[in-house]
Amino acid sequence: MVTMVLRYGMQAKLSQMAFLLSLFIKICLKFEFKILYKLFKLYITIQVKNFIYCLQNI
Repeated sequence: MVTMVLRYGMQAKLSQMAFLLSLFIKICLKFEFKILYKLFKLYITIQVKNFIYCLQNI
């Protein structure tokens, strides 16, 4: 049961991340790239830290 919930959560997180990535690319085509790249990099590092934290708590 727990693995099914975890798997569904991971799938939702990955689809959300893919959506945000496509949105980020669309915005980058319109606006300044460097600032948005730094913000995106920061967002990815926060997501990775949260993911590692969740794995440690299982």
